[in-house]
Amino acid sequence: MVKNGSSVDDSEEVQITNGPIGFGRAVDFTANNNESSKFCLKIHVVPKNKADESCWDNPQNCDKGMSVSIWLKVTFYRNDDEKRFVFSTGADGEGTPGVALYFKGIYLYAVVSTGDDMWTLTVPGPVKNNTWNELGIRWSRDIGLDMFVNAEMSGQVRYPDPVDPPTSRDFPMETTVGCLKKGDGNYDHFAYGEFDELTAWMWALNGSDTQFFLGGHDPNTTCDVETHPLRCETNMEMIMKNMVSDFLYTGSLLQQK
Repeated sequence: MVKNGSSVDDSEEVQITNGPIGFGRAVDFTANNNESSKFCLKIHVVPKNKADESCWDNPQNCDKGMSVSIWLKVTFYRNDDEKRFVFSTGADGEGTPGVALYFKGIYLYAVVSTGDDMWTLTVPGPVKNNTWNELGIRWSRDIGLDMFVNAEMSGQVRYPDPVDPPTSRDFPMETTVGCLKKGDGNYDHFAYGEFDELTAWMWALNGSDTQFFLGGHDPNTTCDVETHPLRCETNMEMIMKNMVSDFLYTGSLLQQK
C-alpha cells in the first residue's frame, strides 16, 4: 500500500511497520493518538476503465455495486469521541458521496453515500485490540451494505436514509487511508493504528467470493518468535534472504470481475 500512496503532508515521512503475516510492510499511524501528529496516506488509484473510475468517484455510478477491504491493527478507547477514518473516498458520514470506514470509541462505522441516499452501518467492538484483522464492506443498491471481519459477516443494513438536502463534493475525489479529505489541502479526523492492503472490487462480492477479502491470509495463523522467527517476519527482502524456495506475491488496488 505504501508504494501506491504518499503522505498528505509532504513534510511528513510515512512510518512503516510489519503488516499481517505474508503481506509485507504496513503504514504505522500510531502517533496519531497524539493530537499533534497528523499522519495520513493519499492513495494513487489507477482505474482499469472509465466505468470503474466513475463508480469509484461516486457509488451512484456503480452498476454492480462495490466491495472494499483493508487490514487494520488498532487499540480502541471507549472515551474517544473523535471520528477516526480508516479510509474514505470522500464519504464523511454526513451525506457527502463516497464510501468510508471509520471508528469512534469502540464502534466501527461503514458508510456508502450517493449524495441522495446514504447507507450507514454501525457495529460495536467486532475486533480484538492490537491485533491484525481484515475488515471488508460490500454494497449494492439491491443488497444494501454489509460488513465483514476476517471474511465473516458481522453486520448489515438493507435500506438507506435520504440525504436531505442532497449533497455533492465541491472538490476532486481523493482516496485517503488514515484520515478524511474535507477540501483541497484540508484533511481531518486522523486515525491511529496500523493499516495495510487496501483493496477494492468493482462489484459486490457474493457467495464464496467473500474469501477474497482475506487475500489468501489465514487469520488464525500464529507465530512463535522463539521457535519460528521467519513466520513472524513480513519483510519480503528478509524472507527471501533466508529461504531457498521462491515466494510470489501479487496485488492491486482495484480489481475487475
